[in-house]
Amino acid sequence: MTKKLIYFLFLTNLIISYQNQVKASHLAGGDFKVTMVNNGSFSSSYDIQLRLYRDDVNGITLPNDVEIGIYQIGTNSLVSCVTLNQTGASLVPLGDPCYTPDPNVVRIEEKIYQTISSVTLPNYTLGYYLQYEVCCRNQLAINLATPTSDGITIFAIIPDPGLGQNSTPDFGNYPSDAYFCVNNIKQFTFPVTDPDGDSLVYSLVAPLDEAPFGIGFSSCSDSESGSGTYPFYPDCDFSAGYSTSNMIGGPPNYPAMSIDAITGEITAAPTQQGFYAFAVKVEEWRNGNKIGEVRRELQYAALTN
Repeated sequence: MTKKLIYFLFLTNLIISYQNQVKASHLAGGDFKVTMVNNGSFSSSYDIQLRLYRDDVNGITLPNDVEIGIYQIGTNSLVSCVTLNQTGASLVPLGDPCYTPDPNVVRIEEKIYQTISSVTLPNYTLGYYLQYEVCCRNQLAINLATPTSDGITIFAIIPDPGLGQNSTPDFGNYPSDAYFCVNNIKQFTFPVTDPDGDSLVYSLVAPLDEAPFGIGFSSCSDSESGSGTYPFYPDCDFSAGYSTSNMIGGPPNYPAMSIDAITGEITAAPTQQGFYAFAVKVEEWRNGNKIGEVRRELQYAALTN
């Protein structure tokens, strides 16, 4: 490989990274939904949906289409780059019977992206993971150590198509009470459903950063392969005083943020006004074995009422 070719590839990667940063910074979260539409003997077909949530007060415009990557678990090898087209966009109505946030402070836009045509994946024993990444977060996330340097990875795992009919759990619509109130205990759940009746296990996890620059370079403009062991992408580092066991504050006067592993009910009570990044993982289990997972990446405001 000549020096000119190496330089060209390096420059191309820089441009792609910059384009991702420009077109999708200030993302407030997102999640995947993967629906199996045909289960065959040697391969299966899927429709893929990506929801993205944008801070409409502090953010910028999202693109009309995105490209995600599908990778083999075990090898981290790229299987397919898949283009998803925008099929819908709307502002999320925020508010509950007790309180309605000021739309000049908190305003969330939801955009829906879908596959143009179904994606076919061959049977593969270890299964696959899907990833969409953007750089970078904004400075509003006070519980992250370096939010302006952290990317966002939207992540899901699907099992071997040979397992049989299986679609991922669906997080459902973005809730209207998607915010915290300072010094108030709040309990809420996402309307998660599983079309196959698999058992679901909920947990709070650290937000995932994007792949380290140059580690997982692929031909996908909005995705890079992971590396190493599960979950293949690095966690974002928390600011001092915050951790996976205390993501948004609360102690000693209020309980730390927690989630019921069976029902998915989240309890939270931040004591400081600001914006907090966190993620909810939903694992699906069948016959005593974990077969897949989806994660909803989030950034909630904590407001005084």
